[in-house]
Parts: sequence; structure tokens; C-alpha cells
Amino acid sequence: MILSQDKQLDIQYVKYLLGNPTVCVPSMLLFGEPGAGKTSFAKHLATELGAELIFAPCYDGVAADQLVYNWDLGTLVDAMTDEATKGREAMKDGYLLQALRKSNEHKVVLLIDEVDKAKPSVDTFLLSYMQECMLNDPLTGVVKGNKNNLFIVLTSNKRRELEDALDRRISMIREFKFPAKSELIQQVKSMVNVNYNESKFNFLIDLVMIYRRMDVSKKPSQNQIADLIQELYFIGTQPIGRKTAHEMKFRALVWKMSQDESDQHKFRSNLINRFKNTVQYVGSML
Repeated sequence: MILSQDKQLDIQYVKYLLGNPTVCVPSMLLFGEPGAGKTSFAKHLATELGAELIFAPCYDGVAADQLVYNWDLGTLVDAMTDEATKGREAMKDGYLLQALRKSNEHKVVLLIDEVDKAKPSVDTFLLSYMQECMLNDPLTGVVKGNKNNLFIVLTSNKRRELEDALDRRISMIREFKFPAKSELIQQVKSMVNVNYNESKFNFLIDLVMIYRRMDVSKKPSQNQIADLIQELYFIGTQPIGRKTAHEMKFRALVWKMSQDESDQHKFRSNLINRFKNTVQYVGSML
């Protein structure tokens, strides 16, 4: 991942926070539209810190206990039918407990991804977790972590506002915007492992920027664009005939932009207005 100067400075500040005794558990909130590179930055941060990344994805309506514990359903069923199996054996450490325990051994970046999808009660729970660097597990007692080894990254697409108390507790808040064309080219090039033709690469990025300016429900991420380039490259290496390759490339482009039929119709109409013989021309340019 290629980082701008301000993001490089952010990483240096994170290193400073981890060594600052006046800070409890240092943290960072990254907000912005999907696909802007928030998760990729968090992963890069973990690499820069030499830290283990614990990825805690949130989904609609997730509650705090679902981030603390990870239930082994098979063992839980056994515990209901076999006296020799205890219910506690089915309760494995979830993301938050793992982060605390492992921070006593080495540096950890806990990435709580799309926290805005979680229930608001998760915000209150995280406030206590970040202040104390500990959890009170009713079954095993208090679990403490090492605040000098734990850094928390929260990402948000702003589906809801975070609770004010949590917002005030976060050490750093950064907005991530989808990069401009020149930066996007650099980022995507650093993510692919194929030697894709330069003119075709630039044409694809132009199409991506056209699509992103449209009023659509979903826009592709940097990772999806990188995946698309690798798919286009693979299609171009197959002995399937020029026309078939052009059609397959066009289909790959449209479906990678969005799976929403309304979005696809708008994109096709836009391309038809720009190019004659859209499928063949666009496919040949890719």
C-alpha cells in the first residue's frame, strides 16, 4: 500500500501514543464511504507496528457479547446432552478477549470493522473496554491487557453516529475519501501481481471514475478494482477468440462495478452514449 504523507505521519503518531503512559488504550476512528481504503490502512498499520491484526467484523445488530465470546455450537450441544462436557468449554475467546490476552505477549491491532452496523450499546461497552484495558469475564474473572501493546482501530461508513462518549474517547479521527485518479492508479498498481498493459490500465481507471461520478447505490472498492484487473488479465491470456474475450471482459467490468440491476443499466446507458458498439469497443480496450 502506498501512503500519502499525512497517513505516514498518522502512523508515526500512533507509535507515539503506544509509548505514552498518560493514554489508556489508544484508538483511531476511520470514517468515509465504502471502498475508500479504511480497512487496508488498518492492515498496513499493523504491519508497520509489527503487530498482530485481530479483525473483528461487525454486522447488522451485532451485540457486545458477540464480540467478547465465540460460541462453539457443536460443543454447546454436547454440553446439553453429555454431563462430562461443560458449557464453558463451548465459550471461546472472541475478538475483544483475544486482543487483551495477546497484548500481554506482543503488539496487537484490534480492527473493529464497520462499527456503525453494531448496536449502539456496543459503543458504551467499548468505552469501558478502552478506558480500563480489561474485561470482567463472569466465568473466568478479570482479564487485563497491556495498554502499551494494544491499539484499537474502528472503521465506520457513517450509517449511524457513534455515541458522544465514545467519540470523545477516541484518540484520533480521520476521514477517508476515495482517492483521485492519480492516487488510485498508484494504489491499485501496488495491489496487483500481474503486468497489465498500461494503456488498458488507464482506460479501466477512466471507466471507474466515470462510474463513481454516477448516481448509483454501490461503488467498487480499491480491492475490487485490483481483483477486476487480475480477472481481465486472465481472460486475455486464454485461447477463447477475440469476440468472446471482449464480451467476457465487458461482463466482468459491469458485474464488478455493482450487482444492482439499476446501477448496471445506468452504467451501460452511460457507456452507450460515449462509445459505439459498446461491448466490443470497451472489451477490446480492456
